[in-house]
Amino acid sequence: MTKISKLSARPLMDPWRDAFVLRLRLLDTRGAVIGDALAQVDSHCAETGEKPDAAFGDPDEYARTVAAALPATARVVPPSPWNTAALAAGTMLGVLGVLSGTAALADGSPGTLSWGSLASLACMVAVAATLPAALEQLIERRWPLTVAITAALAVCAALPALWRHEALRAPGTVLLGCGAVLLLATWLPPLAGRLRPDRIVDPRSGLEPFTVPPWIRWVGWLPATVLVAAILLIALLPTPH
Repeated sequence: MTKISKLSARPLMDPWRDAFVLRLRLLDTRGAVIGDALAQVDSHCAETGEKPDAAFGDPDEYARTVAAALPATARVVPPSPWNTAALAAGTMLGVLGVLSGTAALADGSPGTLSWGSLASLACMVAVAATLPAALEQLIERRWPLTVAITAALAVCAALPALWRHEALRAPGTVLLGCGAVLLLATWLPPLAGRLRPDRIVDPRSGLEPFTVPPWIRWVGWLPATVLVAAILLIALLPTPH
């Protein structure tokens, strides 16, 4: 049984609570339920003066006990690897099409995609699809898997420079249009759900026990940012002759 009690420095709350919340997340527990369980721990510790580890023992074990007593409605259904791969492929191919189309329109030349760019995209999709399933192993065996993921991303970054043979040539408007359609088709239908994540909220105060880093909140806006930036760039640049 994998233990995640020993976390690294700079905990969001404290090591025990971080490990407790993380284990409940890995057990697909809803954010509201996690917030309630965390509030019960805090209330007990405030009343008795005990530390969480003294009152509830190992955070992994206690989280498993809490999760085992929950009804099915307290759990979320994790996305399948196929859904994750489709989201990653649509997003990355859309961004690639928008950037290539914008560059082509900016200098008045046909847009191209290289075999290296497409191979890099496939590699990144594979990493994105397998990462959620390997999250627990990543936490437990941090350095080996971090090195492996970093190496895979380095290969993804190097492929466009090493394999420049042209795979596709199309007008810039076509690449830009196809990229925009892919981004819209991938992100608009479930947009509301992504922009309202399953937050962990303390039921007593309505506040989050810890603050999520701001850059994580902006990740969901990345595709829209790329699309808007491309449109502005085309509008501001002079028309090539």
